[in-house]
Amino acid sequence: MTANPTLTGQQIAARALLDLLGRDLPGVTWTLCLYTGLLSGQPDHQPPLADRRAAITRYAEVLDATPEVHRYRNPTPDHAGHLGVDAEYLGARIRVWVALTEADVAELDAEQAPAVADA
Repeated sequence: MTANPTLTGQQIAARALLDLLGRDLPGVTWTLCLYTGLLSGQPDHQPPLADRRAAITRYAEVLDATPEVHRYRNPTPDHAGHLGVDAEYLGARIRVWVALTEADVAELDAEQAPAVADA
């Protein structure tokens, strides 16, 4: 009899999820893709950008990863991209992300623009 690789992936993801749930982290809704084994978390609501950034930063610290902004190719005012962190944690693939509006992306871009001195 051979081992069921999907079940093993589910067990690995469950162990990682239990560890994350035991930590003092912002609340998210978790989903598990049975085909890829990706454990994905997203907040239940859309708080202000500063709160969403703080949540992603906190998960990034625990997952030892760097948050990244992903811009959508065909953005709309309400769905322009996402801010997320992807990592491997306790053998599981983890993604925690928050949606970004067009205004959010513009704000993040403005923060990244070099400061221009007044002439």
